Amino acid sequence: MSEDLNDIGHRVSQTILNRQIPIPEDIAQTLGESAVPPYFFMHALFYRREQTGVRGILEPVRRDSVAIQLHSYESAFKPDYRFYDKKIPSGYRLSEREKRGDVVHDIGEDFGRDILGALIVNDVITSLFGAETGSDADILTNKSALLLKPLQEELVSMQVREANSETAYQALSNLNRRVKVSEQEVLGKYQEISDALKYFGYHITRDVDYIQPNQKAGLTEVIANLARSVQERTREGIRPSDLEERMHTQYGLIMQIIDNGKYSEVEEGLVLPDESKYLATLKKTLYDLDFISKIAQRVKEDAGLASNNGNSGNDYLAPFMEKLAEITDTVAKFDKLLPHAISIFRKSRIVVRHGVALVNNLHEESHNYDRLRRGVDYLFRNLDAQVEINRADAITSVRKLSDTSYEIQMEKYGIMQAKMNSLRPIIKEMNRLTPHNSRKGLLRMLSLF
Repeated sequence: MSEDLNDIGHRVSQTILNRQIPIPEDIAQTLGESAVPPYFFMHALFYRREQTGVRGILEPVRRDSVAIQLHSYESAFKPDYRFYDKKIPSGYRLSEREKRGDVVHDIGEDFGRDILGALIVNDVITSLFGAETGSDADILTNKSALLLKPLQEELVSMQVREANSETAYQALSNLNRRVKVSEQEVLGKYQEISDALKYFGYHITRDVDYIQPNQKAGLTEVIANLARSVQERTREGIRPSDLEERMHTQYGLIMQIIDNGKYSEVEEGLVLPDESKYLATLKKTLYDLDFISKIAQRVKEDAGLASNNGNSGNDYLAPFMEKLAEITDTVAKFDKLLPHAISIFRKSRIVVRHGVALVNNLHEESHNYDRLRRGVDYLFRNLDAQVEINRADAITSVRKLSDTSYEIQMEKYGIMQAKMNSLRPIIKEMNRLTPHNSRKGLLRMLSLF
């Protein structure tokens, strides 16, 4: 990648940080021409997400008050930007499809806010940008996570003191029975998307004086076209009965996992004193056995189809590459608050484990997996660096400040570092894989991971 393109990407990031709007030309150059409408769809909806009132008062969504659009953009561009990085080079690039997928990956959860909203947002994405991008957006939406807040609220209403499998199952059963979607609700969700685009269009026309007239006119046209298309989709959107069925399915999936009793246990040492061990275990299990597992399974299925059709490309990697890119960006901006840091650590290790297993599966089936391998390795190296940095900071704070509040951080990061050390031989073995060598050693390691 040329230095000039990196400069453009840096300029886009700074523009977003300054809560301004990038120009379409810069988005086209860094993400590809086909990513321009998806990018501005995301930017528009997230702009509205952070505004209240008619004229708009800024209410940041992120804990650090950084513009919410930054993560989506940098997830899509950072593998390119860091390709030759001197400290931790990515070593891989995303395809244009994957960049589109990362641009829209958070809209369902962050703009939709609940499972009904997420399903409708993803339907609009499919309608606007095609089945491929819509499918990627849908599989990258953690639908089970959107049901955890209602679950916790239901447990409170049931006056449950300590959650367990029985009370969680009962709470989900209660919620599932109450699922009812009206046509008015559906129309309202579509209207929110349409209104957000119109609101953003007004903002461009009224407030934006830092974009050249030709670029401003082009951007205004993009937003107007999107708004018109959403209005058209509203008239033929998903039926309430279909939405109810999908919501019942998602509740049923969680209840089935609870009923089976097969959990991804949380690390004892990383459970905080005020944290429900059961709910932490359930959250980790759903992320592992539902969310990331489904992404990996999609790649396996698509790789098989590609092989059967004589397709020698590696487009089948897209969903997992998109997930790797976005979670690596999250890791690179590691949240310093311990509960969030532990959550990021748990999720990242799950993605690494599934990524290594997926590399092995593709290796066994003689599919192309090199970009996936590089992406998994890049995530591991970023997570390893962040754990090391934060543990060192905690140790320094304990020694120099004599502040006992840092002792729990030192302890938790020490546990994380030990778990990272156990991953090193697995990552090393994965990086040794070639089309001609054995995978038995790595499989043995994975069985212990």
